[in-house]
Amino acid sequence: MSSLADTKKIDLLNVFLVITSFLLAVSLPFKLFLFSYAILGPLHYLTEIQWLEGRSFFLKENKSWHWVLTSIAILGAVISGFLYLSTQEGGFRSSLEFMDKTSKF
Repeated sequence: MSSLADTKKIDLLNVFLVITSFLLAVSLPFKLFLFSYAILGPLHYLTEIQWLEGRSFFLKENKSWHWVLTSIAILGAVISGFLYLSTQEGGFRSSLEFMDKTSKF
């Protein structure tokens, strides 16, 4: 029965806080926006991260998938670079020649 009473107290507190924030937003809209953006936003994320860690929502420390994602990202960057260079005027070969002319090595 104690948890039901605690739940009702939390519900009443939430209703009170919502009404209070509404009244503040009506009276100080821009200042309240800046306060909530600068102060309450980061605090919310800090508490949410702790909440997620407490419930084990993050992945286990298995690092093998990092290599797979990194390899896919590098391969995608290389392929998109080649595709971009091949669509340039003169084709891929002229892009390579231009790089040879401008390189200092």
